[in-house]
Amino acid sequence: ESTPMKSLTCYNDYNSQVTCTWREHSEAHALIGMILYQRDNITMKNKKMLCKQQTENDLHEAPDSYVHWVCHTTTDNFGIGVDDVYSFKPNMMLQAELNVDLFQNVQTLPPQNLSVSLMGSGDFLLTWEAADGSQGLGNALEYEVTYKREWESWEKAASLLLSNTTRCHLSHEDLVPGSSYVARVRARPGWASGFSGPYSEWSTEASWETPEGSV
Repeated sequence: ESTPMKSLTCYNDYNSQVTCTWREHSEAHALIGMILYQRDNITMKNKKMLCKQQTENDLHEAPDSYVHWVCHTTTDNFGIGVDDVYSFKPNMMLQAELNVDLFQNVQTLPPQNLSVSLMGSGDFLLTWEAADGSQGLGNALEYEVTYKREWESWEKAASLLLSNTTRCHLSHEDLVPGSSYVARVRARPGWASGFSGPYSEWSTEASWETPEGSV
C-alpha cells in the first residue's frame, strides 16, 4: 500500500464539508505528484478534492521527509448507507517512449524443409529453404548451420557460417563412421539486405547416419 493511501485520514462536519489529510514522500512528489479524488456510492462520480500543502507552521512539528496535504470538498450526500471512496491518481499522464529502428530489428522466421542427402562421393549435402515471408530478402540472408552426433550436446556442435546459399556440403572426412548425426540451421538478414537483426529461431532438425567404415 502506498504512503499517500496509508496516511490518508478523512472526516466530515455532518453538514456539507469533507476534510482529508495525507502525505507523500518529498522525493516521490518531486518526480510525480498525486491528486486525491473522492467518490460516493450515490453519484458514482470521481470528484477532485481541493488540496493545499501544509507548512511547518500549520503542522506545528519539525520538518520531515514528507510533503503534507490538507484537502476539502463539499457533498450533498450525508447519511447512513452513503459510502465514500477515495483514490489517488498521478498529476500527469505516465508514458514511455522507445524509438525503434525497424530496419535494424528484423528477425526472420526459421528456415524450413531442412534435409540431408548422401552424395556419390560419400559426402553429405544439407539443403533448406528460406521461410515463407523471408524470400523477399533473396540471397541476402546469412545462415548458421550446426551439426553434432546425436548424443552430444549442442554446446559441443560444429558451427558453419554461410551466406548467399541454402546448401551446405559436409565432407565425410569430418564425420565419424557409423554414427548418428543431427543438424539444424537458423537465419538472419545479411548486410547486403539493408537490414540487420538477431538470428531466427532454429529450424526443425534433420538427422542422418554415416556408413560404417567410411574413410
